[in-house]
Parts: sequence; structure tokens; C-alpha cells
Amino acid sequence: MRLFLYFTREHAELASAEAKSLAKKIEFEGKGFVIAEFDDSYQRLVMTKFAGELLWEGENFDELDLTFDSFAVRCTKLGEVSSGKIEREVGARISGKANLKNPEVVIRVFSDGRKHYVTRQVYEYSEKVLSCRKVNARPFYHPTSLQPKWARLLLNLSGVKQGKVLDPFCGAGGVLLEAGVMGLSAVGVDKDENMVEGARENLWFFRLDKKCSVEKADFFEWKGKNFDAIVTDLPYGRSSQLFGKRLDILYEQAFDKMKKHSNNAVIMGPQDLTKFLKKHDWKVEQCFDFYVHKTLRRWIHVCSR
Repeated sequence: MRLFLYFTREHAELASAEAKSLAKKIEFEGKGFVIAEFDDSYQRLVMTKFAGELLWEGENFDELDLTFDSFAVRCTKLGEVSSGKIEREVGARISGKANLKNPEVVIRVFSDGRKHYVTRQVYEYSEKVLSCRKVNARPFYHPTSLQPKWARLLLNLSGVKQGKVLDPFCGAGGVLLEAGVMGLSAVGVDKDENMVEGARENLWFFRLDKKCSVEKADFFEWKGKNFDAIVTDLPYGRSSQLFGKRLDILYEQAFDKMKKHSNNAVIMGPQDLTKFLKKHDWKVEQCFDFYVHKTLRRWIHVCSR
């Protein structure tokens, strides 16, 4: 399907990277949007605000001719334009009944005033879809666990659509939960018995324990198989005390051990870890830094070997 993806302004760079990781082909990239070929993986996106099947693009609405039983037209501005005027112009060129409350389709127009993109909306991101798995909604709660939005973003950046992922520092299982919901198999490793039992409880509660599993082990001694990707939020601060190591030593040993289990990794950490990753033969394809909230800043590293 040929889609127009409109990004959230807050993390446009991350949104573009996420889209590129899952798209079959990127046709065009503009400011705050891309046009791309997608399979149904677009439904996994968390940094895209709207996605619509691209029906028409051009500069003159006189060439537009569409038919639907019932429809509503909504305009999203890419520049300084009159959204109301554009909605009226497009609506006048659609055969069918306008229905603003319960339309068969939502026609979403993206326009910068010169170029117009007319789409049939197929996706709109909503935090509500993920809210049932938020950290404080899980039976086992731990404040350091990843919220579902960020866990899903890391998984999407791995580009794995079908396959198996590893989280070597899984904690309460935030990455495992989203992997299971997305149809991926996942294995988590953690040496803290309380975390392991909690992660298993969370997986069981959301009926994902057949798809994903947790192993109680020290990752540095763990003997596991190969995976399509490693996806993890590294331990930091107080949680690192569980390993009895300085953070820099912990990370370097982890990056070296990860090489035995996958050639691809998406790693979130509390600082830019590029130099440590390169030291252990990881190629950092992309590195992003952003604020999760006002006081919590994170770096994401998309790596390969």
C-alpha cells in the first residue's frame, strides 16, 4: 500500500527513522512526512500521527474525482494554508454523502498551499491503544520499566517484522510485552529473581507467556541462541548495582557479549555510547537523543555488525 505518513512534531527525526525501518520502500521524504510503500506493519508505528492511503496528489483540485458512500474531509496543514477552504474544495469534488459524525471513510488532505496530498486515512496513533500496558497498569510494577510507546519504538527501529528478539536486561519485561503483542517471539534475561518473577507475571497477565519467556541468569554467563535482533534498555543508576560493576565496564562487557547472539541491536542508554560500541565492533548506523520527559534524557543506538 502506498501511504502518506505524517509525523508528530516532537520527535520528527525518530519518526522518520521508525518509518524507514518498517517501510518496504521510501518514495519521498518531506519536512515532517514521508511517502512510502508499506505492508500492514504501519499499524505498529508510534511516532507517526496519521497514515493514509495516497489517493491523489497535485497542485490543482480540478483534476480530483473520488466517490464514496459517505465521507468526511479533514485537512492537516504542512504550511500556512486555510484548512477550511481546502476541506470545502476537496469535498465538492467527492461524489457521495458528507457525514462528519460517522463517515465510511475519512479523507485527510495534507497541504502546504502549493502541493496537495489527498489520502484515505487508515491509521491514527493514540496513546489509548497502549494504555492498558502502561507501567502502572501492570500487575508487577517497577518504575524503571519502559513504557509501551518507547519499547515499541525500539522494536520498530530493529526492523524485525517476524522473528525472535532478545532483551538481555529485561527487568519487568516492558520490551517483551510489546514484542509479544506485535507478534514477535522474545526472550528476556535478568539475574534479579524478583524482576524475573515479575516479568513472568506480566507476560502471564497479558496472555503472552506462550510467545515470550524470561530466563533467570547473569547475561554475561548466559548461553543462548542467535536472534534476529537485540533490543534493550540498559541498566543504569541504582539498577546497575545488581551487577556489581561500574557502568562503563558493564556496558563494554555487554556489547562484547551481545556479538555472540545477534548481528543487529537497538540499544537505549543514559548517554551516547557510540565509542564503546565501536570499540567492540558494532557499527552505529543511527544515534538519537531525546527527552522522555523534562528530566529524563535517553540515547538510542541502532547498530549492526
